[in-house]
Amino acid sequence: MEQYSDTIKLELRDSTQKMFLQVEYGIQFPEKLIRYNFYCADKKIFTRLEADADPMVGTFEWASNPKNTFELSTKQIEYLQIADRIRSIGNDRDARQSIIITSTFIKLNQSNHMNSRSLDHKDSYVLRDLYIIIPLKERNKKEDPKVVGSNYIGDMEIILNDRSAESQRTTGDKIRIAIENEIIKYKQDLDNKK
Repeated sequence: MEQYSDTIKLELRDSTQKMFLQVEYGIQFPEKLIRYNFYCADKKIFTRLEADADPMVGTFEWASNPKNTFELSTKQIEYLQIADRIRSIGNDRDARQSIIITSTFIKLNQSNHMNSRSLDHKDSYVLRDLYIIIPLKERNKKEDPKVVGSNYIGDMEIILNDRSAESQRTTGDKIRIAIENEIIKYKQDLDNKK
């Protein structure tokens, strides 16, 4: 059986939520769907529906470039690489990641609030938030509000809030050092390009 990294599953259920029809397709880029699983509860129409569900060839939306795609600049890719290096340090147990993409920025969040609401862990809770904002458009820096604790690497803003228990600040301290090192490295790279 072939393995597909991308699949589409279509299900049709009756009013009691009982499965009536299920078809699974594997996507073979750029323009082909291969059926690899088929189920129909009604044996009378099984053969006809199965034939209709066989390999589909055509122009699918993912085969063409949609109008709303955008490309990242070299600078934005560099910011993402820096952000990835910083975030990898805080990617410990219970760290939660999120990415928000808008028309003007990419915001990467990493939070770890392990035991932060537990009264039994007054001395061993983690309460750490890391925010990295990468602009997708030029900003007027004079109008930008400065957030206390913000660090900037070029136009990329990095905010680290670590309110963890004293015994749990090791990772936050490592992230803070990584941010400082990335700022120094970025400035050195800029000086070398001059």
